[in-house]
Amino acid sequence: MKCLSLTQIEEAVLSGPNEQLQRHLADCPSCTSRIEQVSNGQAMWPAAIYAEPLPPDFTDQVMASIQKFKAAPRPAKQRKQTRVWIAAASAAIILGSSLLYAVPSIAETVRLMFASDSAQDPGLQQARELGLVQNPHISVDDKGYRVSINEVVADAVRLTIAVQVTDRDGKVVRSGFDGSQLSIQDEHGGEAGELTVGDMNSGGDLLTYVYKGNVTDTKLFVVSTIDRIEQAQGNWKFSFPVDLSRAGSLTTVNTLDERYVTPAGMAIQMEKITHAPSGIKLELSTSLSEEAAGRTRPELEEMQQLMFHFEDGNGHVISSINDRATGSWMDAGTTSTRISGGIHWAFTFIGLPYDTQHVKFVLDGYAIPELTADTVVIDPSKLREQPAKFNRLGDTLEFRSLAIAQNPNSAKAETAGLLEVKGKFHNMGIGKENWQAVDEKGTIYPIDCTGIISFDKSNSFMANYEGIFVVKGLTALPKQLKLTRTVVDRFYANTDWSFSLPKGTQIPGLRI
Repeated sequence: MKCLSLTQIEEAVLSGPNEQLQRHLADCPSCTSRIEQVSNGQAMWPAAIYAEPLPPDFTDQVMASIQKFKAAPRPAKQRKQTRVWIAAASAAIILGSSLLYAVPSIAETVRLMFASDSAQDPGLQQARELGLVQNPHISVDDKGYRVSINEVVADAVRLTIAVQVTDRDGKVVRSGFDGSQLSIQDEHGGEAGELTVGDMNSGGDLLTYVYKGNVTDTKLFVVSTIDRIEQAQGNWKFSFPVDLSRAGSLTTVNTLDERYVTPAGMAIQMEKITHAPSGIKLELSTSLSEEAAGRTRPELEEMQQLMFHFEDGNGHVISSINDRATGSWMDAGTTSTRISGGIHWAFTFIGLPYDTQHVKFVLDGYAIPELTADTVVIDPSKLREQPAKFNRLGDTLEFRSLAIAQNPNSAKAETAGLLEVKGKFHNMGIGKENWQAVDEKGTIYPIDCTGIISFDKSNSFMANYEGIFVVKGLTALPKQLKLTRTVVDRFYANTDWSFSLPKGTQIPGLRI
């Protein structure tokens, strides 16, 4: 069994460990400790985490918007089935809208993250232990809102800022400002940090920045250009220095020279691993053979993903990047830069105990968008009785119906063709794919792919998909429609590579 992610730990605290988890805990002191420590802070979460519900008439608004656009005349039975599908499309829109839910308040998050009995973010705890928490004493008021910053942690790997925004009544305002208006700059005014979202962040008020390149300055600057909080225009501009003078003495670097070339032609060259109090940074580069490069384009190559994990001497997974079923955890962000001949990658983790135990890097696979020309021809009048089937590169899709209705992705009145689609993806799915449609007259229509993808945790090589393909600009049912997938986000799992990390040097002053 893999070591637990933060979400799994919180679930275990709330519901109690099952039999399988109990067996894992008996052999894994790391997870046992994290569960105990999270339990101590769990009582604080109910007041901190809640969702602001969607408006009660949201569903009615969507249904009314879609249904006022009538489909082309067809038999009564087919019209009824179209109405059922339109309702399903509305449900998909509602699910997508749930991404707007609120995040924990900074007041509760900071107390939990920096509490002495919390181990949710081991990197921040180590930074605190070494006295790296700085207080810039920032408090800026305007238009009834106050922006406060009293905790900053910075070393050679990442910079984390706890930002609190309150209104005139002292109530915390969650995600009230544009995070891009709080930047990290070097001594010359250049952008030095990239805002990321890690597993342990609140997502809005606890902001983590990973560095663009290696930091050599002994001082960085946090610069605010905030001019809007919620609906209020104002001035919350400020800047303050962050001291990095101790970063060098608290940082160790191990050079890595391992190299692997996948069967499909991607070369992975490991470079180095950096250990600082707040976390770990792994750097590597990827490049493509001439044949592999011919299957993609430079701008698509930059959208590649690596899937890998770290495991301890007992085979327990202690950190993961881009796992198809569970995502990434124990990470604080990833940056990539185009270099001559390939892509340079920097993966930042909130902790990785390679200085105290055996840790192995394991490559699970990778994905890269590639050019294709796979097609399927559909007859809209027959789809309900005879769904059109697409079966290419391990992906199987069924196109079940086509209706003309309001484009659910457009805020203005705009009709489009709504294709009901259901199936399975071996590849990465619709996120980076590109499809287009051509009718019997030769008119080309772009397609927006929407829907829900869910991975089977027992088989991370396949994913279930259900959604709609929005054929933009289609205003009437055609006699025939040819669909072409021009870009596929190709998943390669035929990798067989792992290596042990070198034993890291322990940072002076940390308790073991």
